[in-house]
Amino acid sequence: MLKVVGLYGIIGRSKNVRVVIGSCFVVEDGVHLADGRSLKYKHIEGSFSNPNLSMSICTLNWMTMVAKDLSSRIKRRPLVLLELYCGSGNHTVAMAGTFFDFVLGVEIDKKLVEFGSQNLALNKVDCAKIIKADSKKFCQRVLKRRRRRRQQQLKEGHDNRKNIFMGNTNHEEEEEEEEKKDGKMMSATVTDNILSHLSCKHYEKDFSKLHFSAVLVDPPRAGLDEFTRKNVATYPAILYISCNPEALKRDMKELVQSHRAVQFAFLDHFPYTKHVECAVYLIQKEEL
Repeated sequence: MLKVVGLYGIIGRSKNVRVVIGSCFVVEDGVHLADGRSLKYKHIEGSFSNPNLSMSICTLNWMTMVAKDLSSRIKRRPLVLLELYCGSGNHTVAMAGTFFDFVLGVEIDKKLVEFGSQNLALNKVDCAKIIKADSKKFCQRVLKRRRRRRQQQLKEGHDNRKNIFMGNTNHEEEEEEEEKKDGKMMSATVTDNILSHLSCKHYEKDFSKLHFSAVLVDPPRAGLDEFTRKNVATYPAILYISCNPEALKRDMKELVQSHRAVQFAFLDHFPYTKHVECAVYLIQKEEL
């Protein structure tokens, strides 16, 4: 009957009880990008998905254009992207198919992680991974480790180019012991396909040890928390998608101290309303 009327499913809710007839998700295809790719996304009921397909495509096209520019500016390889607040992988899928060797998405919602992983498989993306973690806590470890590594290199007066992908500093053993004691170690196995693609000899590593070339943030309306904002500024490139211009303005005051805004875009996802999304592409000044 559902197929006859063109429905995926019917969902009823009452007093914390949910009844599902058919499917609790829809599959959106027809996401045709300017670079020739056609993407598909599975959207789960109860979670946010962009209702404006044309603007969603415009956003993905802008990000793809930025990725191309970023790859020409940052010479270090492999080119690895960290995406915070990645949701069900709308941006992850698109960015993994561009100029990045690997994309790591971080999302706290278990269901979104599951559907994000399915979206990667649906689009045959094998150079990306989505893990379940709190973005703030992940940043408190991975970004802090990057800053300490950078400070150590500056202190020693040299740039350790040989360990550009996996970190190796005097602080790591101390940090790992501290993380194990706190019970916050988030380890994951890197697949053989990814390892082969990146020519990495380590078959099982903590993803927080990856050397990220850029960070993509699409935070909630509150913007970035203070710790994340300060540590995001240590990355060579930042892509910031904001649904709150006021929060973006506050965060930009700090980010422009170390980075320069290369591109800025207004994204009118909700026409005839006061809401507007902004996208900013920033490059670390020493990379210019």
